[in-house]
Amino acid sequence: MGGDGTVQSIAPHLRETKIPFHILPSGTANNIAQCLGQTSNPELLATHLDHAEILALDVRMLEHRNGEKIFMEAAGMGIFAELIFEMQKWPQQSQMEMADSRKENSPEH
Repeated sequence: MGGDGTVQSIAPHLRETKIPFHILPSGTANNIAQCLGQTSNPELLATHLDHAEILALDVRMLEHRNGEKIFMEAAGMGIFAELIFEMQKWPQQSQMEMADSRKENSPEH
Protein backbone atom coordinates (compact mmCIF):
# COMPACT_ATOMS: atom_id res chain seq x y z
CA MET A 1 0.00 0.00 0.00
CA GLY A 2 1.50 3.28 -1.07
CA GLY A 3 2.18 5.59 -3.95
CA ASP A 4 4.72 5.79 -6.74
CA GLY A 5 7.64 6.25 -4.34
CA THR A 6 6.74 3.11 -2.41
CA VAL A 7 6.35 1.08 -5.61
CA GLN A 8 9.68 2.38 -6.95
CA SER A 9 11.38 1.39 -3.68
CA ILE A 10 9.96 -2.14 -3.46
CA ALA A 11 9.44 -3.36 -7.05
CA PRO A 12 13.14 -3.64 -8.00
CA HIS A 13 13.72 -6.04 -5.10
CA LEU A 14 10.71 -8.15 -6.03
CA ARG A 15 11.83 -8.25 -9.67
CA GLU A 16 14.86 -10.32 -8.72
CA THR A 17 12.69 -12.89 -6.93
CA LYS A 18 9.90 -12.84 -9.56
CA ILE A 19 7.36 -12.38 -6.74
CA PRO A 20 4.15 -10.80 -8.08
CA PHE A 21 2.74 -7.83 -6.21
CA HIS A 22 -0.37 -5.70 -6.31
CA ILE A 23 -0.47 -1.97 -5.76
CA LEU A 24 -3.02 -0.67 -3.29
CA PRO A 25 -2.79 3.02 -4.28
CA SER A 26 -2.66 5.51 -1.43
CA GLY A 27 -0.24 8.12 -2.79
CA THR A 28 -0.84 11.47 -4.40
CA ALA A 29 -0.53 10.74 -8.11
CA ASN A 30 -0.43 6.91 -8.25
CA ASN A 31 0.87 7.06 -11.83
CA ILE A 32 2.27 3.53 -11.80
CA ALA A 33 -0.99 2.10 -10.45
CA GLN A 34 -2.87 3.98 -13.17
CA CYS A 35 -0.62 2.52 -15.86
CA LEU A 36 -1.44 -0.97 -14.55
CA GLY A 37 -5.16 -0.29 -14.12
CA GLN A 38 -4.96 -0.60 -10.32
CA THR A 39 -6.69 2.62 -9.39
CA SER A 40 -9.85 1.40 -7.70
CA ASN A 41 -10.51 1.92 -4.03
CA PRO A 42 -7.64 0.20 -2.11
CA GLU A 43 -10.10 -1.69 0.10
CA LEU A 44 -11.94 -3.01 -2.96
CA LEU A 45 -8.67 -4.02 -4.65
CA ALA A 46 -7.54 -5.82 -1.47
CA THR A 47 -10.70 -7.93 -1.38
CA HIS A 48 -10.16 -9.07 -4.99
CA LEU A 49 -6.46 -10.01 -4.86
CA ASP A 50 -7.18 -13.68 -5.52
CA HIS A 51 -8.74 -12.73 -8.89
CA ALA A 52 -6.16 -10.10 -9.90
CA GLU A 53 -4.62 -10.29 -13.35
CA ILE A 54 -0.82 -10.54 -13.37
CA LEU A 55 0.77 -7.95 -15.65
CA ALA A 56 4.41 -7.30 -16.50
CA LEU A 57 6.11 -4.18 -15.20
CA ASP A 58 9.33 -2.98 -16.80
CA VAL A 59 12.03 -1.95 -14.39
CA ARG A 60 15.01 -0.32 -16.05
CA MET A 61 18.37 1.07 -15.01
CA LEU A 62 19.43 4.57 -15.98
CA GLU A 63 23.14 5.30 -15.85
CA HIS A 64 24.24 8.90 -15.36
CA ARG A 65 27.37 10.74 -14.28
CA ASN A 66 26.55 10.34 -10.58
CA GLY A 67 25.82 6.61 -10.76
CA GLU A 68 22.76 4.54 -11.55
CA LYS A 69 19.07 4.86 -10.80
CA ILE A 70 16.25 2.39 -11.28
CA PHE A 71 13.11 3.74 -12.91
CA MET A 72 9.72 2.36 -13.89
CA GLU A 73 7.35 5.17 -14.62
CA ALA A 74 9.37 7.56 -16.77
CA ALA A 75 12.77 9.05 -17.32
CA GLY A 76 13.15 12.69 -18.21
CA MET A 77 16.04 14.77 -19.39
CA GLY A 78 16.77 18.23 -20.64
CA ILE A 79 14.31 20.97 -19.75
CA PHE A 80 11.89 18.52 -18.11
CA ALA A 81 14.50 17.37 -15.60
CA GLU A 82 15.67 20.95 -14.96
CA LEU A 83 12.08 22.04 -14.20
CA ILE A 84 11.69 19.23 -11.68
CA PHE A 85 14.88 20.29 -9.90
CA GLU A 86 13.71 23.92 -9.82
CA MET A 87 10.27 22.92 -8.50
CA GLN A 88 11.92 21.06 -5.63
CA LYS A 89 13.41 24.38 -4.47
CA TRP A 90 10.03 26.16 -4.24
CA PRO A 91 9.14 25.12 -0.66
CA GLN A 92 12.56 26.32 0.53
CA GLN A 93 12.20 29.62 -1.31
CA SER A 94 8.73 30.31 0.09
CA GLN A 95 9.93 29.51 3.62
CA MET A 96 12.81 31.95 3.17
CA GLU A 97 10.44 34.61 1.81
CA MET A 98 8.18 34.14 4.83
CA ALA A 99 11.15 34.44 7.17
CA ASP A 100 12.30 37.64 5.43
CA SER A 101 8.83 39.18 5.64
CA ARG A 102 8.67 38.41 9.36
CA LYS A 103 11.96 40.25 9.87
CA GLU A 104 10.58 43.30 8.04
CA ASN A 105 7.49 43.32 10.26
CA SER A 106 9.34 42.78 13.53
CA PRO A 107 9.54 45.68 16.03
CA GLU A 108 13.34 45.72 15.76
CA HIS A 109 13.24 47.01 12.12
